[in-house]
Amino acid sequence: MKPQIEAGTVKVLAVFSGKRTPFLPDVPTLAELGYGNIDFASWGAVVAPKGLPPAVRDKLTATLEDTINSPSVAERFAKVGFEPGFARYSDWAGAIGKETAEMKDIAQKAGIKEE
Repeated sequence: MKPQIEAGTVKVLAVFSGKRTPFLPDVPTLAELGYGNIDFASWGAVVAPKGLPPAVRDKLTATLEDTINSPSVAERFAKVGFEPGFARYSDWAGAIGKETAEMKDIAQKAGIKEE
């Protein structure tokens, strides 16, 4: 949304990360506004077929990590307002399950109903 923010067509009220973003240093976090310790980030994942040989998985993981941490990728991400990061999860299903439970709890507390 960086282009819309810069154009003044949207107003950002808060960020969902645990800390303020360098892209919007004057915008508070939800925690700063009193909504609890909320720390959500946009993320993407690369998946592979079950049974992928460990050597191939490890090479793919290392290549992705190096790419995401490269200065050229960081620069491209910054242009659109993203802070790049790379995370390894030994329990990917558990990480997604934890985030889903947290989102359901927030929605329930806010009175948001599933439709």
